[in-house]
Amino acid sequence: MQYLDITTYLKPNIYFNFFVGGRGTGKTFSANKKVCKEGGFIYLRTTTTELDLACDSNEFAKSDKKVVCSRINKNMWGIYKNDKQIGSGCALSIFKNLRGVNFDDVDIIFQDEFIPEVNARKLIKDEATAWFNMIETVNRNRELEGRPPALYIGCANANEIYNPYFIELGLISKLEEMLNKGERRYIDYERSLQVVMLEPAKEFVEAKSQTALYKLSKGTKFEQMALRNDFAF
Repeated sequence: MQYLDITTYLKPNIYFNFFVGGRGTGKTFSANKKVCKEGGFIYLRTTTTELDLACDSNEFAKSDKKVVCSRINKNMWGIYKNDKQIGSGCALSIFKNLRGVNFDDVDIIFQDEFIPEVNARKLIKDEATAWFNMIETVNRNRELEGRPPALYIGCANANEIYNPYFIELGLISKLEEMLNKGERRYIDYERSLQVVMLEPAKEFVEAKSQTALYKLSKGTKFEQMALRNDFAF
């Protein structure tokens, strides 16, 4: 079975990357594989509940069996490989508590599920501003010192195009225009930004459409989102 690899879409000098794809298509797996291989990363989830569940169940072991997670304190998890810390797990909802932490060694920020499910209760007031502040906390003044900013990789399902990130970044009309043209990738070189609507291989869609859930949900908004990567709302 052919799964997606988000790393094939990364481009030099494009530091803010949003990947939207169907469920189980490989986007999180390939992102985890990249950060576990390279190290120096932050694994970011929206809430502490999401973060704790992902780290406690060791989401990274699917991509690298040598990786383990261990809580550092109430705000952070440590992610280790061969007894060496290669990353930190943090939640956007409490990142304001980490403003004094030195993230100078962070080269990649991987945020999983940045678009919440449509039935999820919004837990962060002005989430986009919290996200901007997180980026500022991590990067500090490294660019003024001649160093590149941290690479941001965000992955999500196509739950809602009207999410805090796309709204605040002024992307809604641009993405709607892109999708109406049948295009799947938007790049703004001036802003160092790209949004990719990942398209799974036809054989993957065909195979998964024959599983019990997708036979049941055929023609629903869930099927369009989870299998065909069309925004549900």
